[in-house]
Formats: sequence, C-alpha cells, structure tokens
Amino acid sequence: MSNKIGFLSFSVPTEPYDVVSHEKNITLLYTSIGKVQKRLFVGIQNLLKLNLDLIQKVLILYYNVTILKNPQLEVILIPMDDPDSFLEKEAGIQIVFDSYDEELGKENLLEINDKRKENNFSPLEYFECEEKKIPLSFSTSSLSDWCSTDDEFDLDINEKKKKKKKNNPTFSGVVLGGTFDRLHSGHRALLTVAALSATKKLIIGVTDGKKLLGKKSHSTLIESYECRSKRVEKFIKYINPFLNFEIVKLSDPFGPSITAKDISAIVVSAETRRGADRVNELRKQNGLMELEVVVIDYVKSLVYINPNDFKLSSSSLRHLDWLQMQKTLLSKKKKISNSKHENYDRRTKFYK
Repeated sequence: MSNKIGFLSFSVPTEPYDVVSHEKNITLLYTSIGKVQKRLFVGIQNLLKLNLDLIQKVLILYYNVTILKNPQLEVILIPMDDPDSFLEKEAGIQIVFDSYDEELGKENLLEINDKRKENNFSPLEYFECEEKKIPLSFSTSSLSDWCSTDDEFDLDINEKKKKKKKNNPTFSGVVLGGTFDRLHSGHRALLTVAALSATKKLIIGVTDGKKLLGKKSHSTLIESYECRSKRVEKFIKYINPFLNFEIVKLSDPFGPSITAKDISAIVVSAETRRGADRVNELRKQNGLMELEVVVIDYVKSLVYINPNDFKLSSSSLRHLDWLQMQKTLLSKKKKISNSKHENYDRRTKFYK
C-alpha cells in the first residue's frame, strides 16, 4: 500500500475554531499519511466558505501536520466541493481513505469505479480509517499554535461569527514570485492563497540565473527552471483549473510586479514582506497603483540549518539531499577501499 497515490476528503467545520472537528480531520490525515509514501491528495470541503485569513490558517494547520508526520511525502490540499468528480477524472489515484463513519462510503465508491472504468482508469481501493486517538503532542502543538498566535481566538462567539462571515478580499490581478525549488508545503500554501484570491489573472514569477540563484545554499542542486515551472503550473491547475495564469522567468528580483498595470495585489511569505514594500516603492516611482500586500505564514519544519529558523524551506531540503549524496559517496569509497584490501589479501595468499 505504501507506494500508492492516495486520496482523502473531509470538511472543515462551519465554525472554524471548532477544535474537536479539526482534531478529527487531523486524525484522518495522520492515518492516511502513514499509509502512502508517494502522494496524497486531500480534498477539503467548505474551505471556500471561510474568509481568506481563515483559509490561510486552515492550510497552515494541516500542512504543519503533514510535515510533522512525514516531511518527505507530497501532500496536496485542494479546496473541493465535489470529491466524486475529482476521483472519476484523476487517473493516478489508487486508494481512497474514508472516515470511520464512512463520509464517502463504499457504495458510492462502486459508482465512482464504474465511471473510472469508462475512462480506462484502474479501480480504487477502499480503506476505512479507524476511530483512534492521535498522539496528544500532534493535536496540541498544531492547534495551540494556531490559537495562541490568533488574537481573534479570544473574541466572544458573536464577534467570531461576524469575522467568519466577512467576505473574502478578491483581486482582479495578483502577482507573486519565488524560486519554488523542491515544491513544498510552504510553497503550496502560498500558491493556493494566490490562486484563490485572483479573479481574472495570476502572474507567477519563477527565478532563474546565477544572479538570483548563485548565492543560495547548495545552489548547484537547485532544480532546473523547466522542472520548477512545470510543477507550479500543475499545482495551480489542481487548485483553480479555470484561472487565467501566467508563469514568467525572473532574471531580476522584481520582474512584472513593478511594471504590470493589470494587477492589484501581491502575495508574499512573512520573510519576504519587505520585498513587497520595495515593490510598491518602485511602482509609485513608475506612476503605478500600489499593490495590496497579502502575507502568508510559514509552515514549520523538523529539519533546519539555522537553529533560530524553524520554517520549512527549499534550502533545508537541498541540505538534506546534499547529506544523502555525501553518505552515498562515502559508502562507495568504503566499498572501493574494501575491494582493494580484499584483492591485496588474495595476492598475498597466492605468493605465500
């Protein structure tokens, strides 16, 4: 089962601060992630009923859980109101995880498999997750972090409901940029918010060239522009398949963000907030409208280079790959050395 591509679907609670419901979803994630090693699609129902700020919090919450459970697994969280349709059209999925109260249902899966058969897709296996308690540290670390950093959590219930019903800010044109090396959960949260907040156009800048990449740690291990841009394109199509988006190659830090006239917002991570301020300074100099800045929180990581930096990053993932390469290299050298000693021993015995 471990090498298969899986699918899980659940709903976010209508009251977004319903800890019990989130814990149930985390339990389902915990179980599903432990059963696959290649990829897990997670369809999240009711996500688009929340405002943009809460959507971000939910994404970060669940992506943090995936990193804690299996940092190397590719998990894709998708806003989804019709999981059946997705399962009928996504050929690569092999196993479906369901809650212990069978939200998806075995009978429903039989109908889905009939549709997949018409498309010449392989039938889906069914796995019912047991009703069990996840490790306490798992739920408390993620949920308490969300609550403790959110001043709104202390508001009374009426104020929370008013906040929940606040309309999502949407923008006709949105821009964002990054290296997007080894596309990880932090990238996915950033791209998801950008794709959901744009109504007409999304511009994604992907950096390339020694000028921008040469000083990054283990820069020689950065994936090619073609590889990175294709992964970004594929991911955006999962999130918002009807969105008009464009991927451009960035050879300078700003690209179209300081020249495009048909954009009104820029999406950045917390660490690149200053870059957005600089973008607005340059746009003002160019006589263009300043952009509204949407800031996305970071996903935590179990592996980090800087002991004071706990965010998931491409640099830390490249460092892991570099360590693995060094381990492989040392292993090969050891084998060669042992082989030489064995040959020497054979020659010594022969002459004796």
